[in-house]
Amino acid sequence: MDKLKDLSNSIEIKGELSVLCPEFYEASGFYFMRIRDGEKYDNLDRDRMLEMHDYATYLEAGCSDCRINDFFEVENDDERLKLAFTIADMWAMKLSNLFPQEEFHIVIAEKDGNITMRFHKFRDDEPTWLEEDDLDGYESEAICVMIVGKKEKDD
Repeated sequence: MDKLKDLSNSIEIKGELSVLCPEFYEASGFYFMRIRDGEKYDNLDRDRMLEMHDYATYLEAGCSDCRINDFFEVENDDERLKLAFTIADMWAMKLSNLFPQEEFHIVIAEKDGNITMRFHKFRDDEPTWLEEDDLDGYESEAICVMIVGKKEKDD
């Protein structure tokens, strides 16, 4: 992290700007994002989706998969990672503004210079996408989970 802080505040990038601020939306109790003019999911059969994916969390995380390397041309791994954290900050701001009562987890994973981002809504009755209590257990890749909009517990 300290290495990223030492990088210049500017990054020269070529790429798909809609990744910076995608359209986030809710459909049938699931949360999705749309980049470019990608498909927008609506009128989903919730029971069928849960049958296919076991948990809403898995559906959301799978559908929000975004490989930074596929959308941006960035000079080096450090700048690519810094870009991912910048994008995560932008996603966090947008998610918390659109859905202020919800908690979301934004996951950034790096393996062999490839950076993948995804998000899902946190649900008390479902597992998270990753074993968040043991991120060090993912030895083959670096992983960070950003928690957005911590939901207040009801009394």
